[in-house]
Amino acid sequence: MTVEIAYTLIAFLFAFTTIIGVPGAAFVGLIILIYAIQSDFASIALSTAIIAFVVGLIGSLMDNLATLVGAKKFGASKYGIIGAIVGMVAFIWLGPIGI
Repeated sequence: MTVEIAYTLIAFLFAFTTIIGVPGAAFVGLIILIYAIQSDFASIALSTAIIAFVVGLIGSLMDNLATLVGAKKFGASKYGIIGAIVGMVAFIWLGPIGI
């Protein structure tokens, strides 16, 4: 298997995980970064790919943090917040099965 095919396969698998419901912002940034590497930065500059990845990662982190802060503000217990975190991690790794 050539390197280009491997990168394309990895990007496709990440894209598929966003289709089945895995949180997408960080994965979309990662897909852009993988595609840029695979194409030798012919169509996407390195700086653009890195910015897309970082913005996606920050967006995902802020989304999760806002959920936790909102849950705490509206009276969720410590165990409720822990359960939400465990569910979030399970959803990220297992997709719809994690629900």
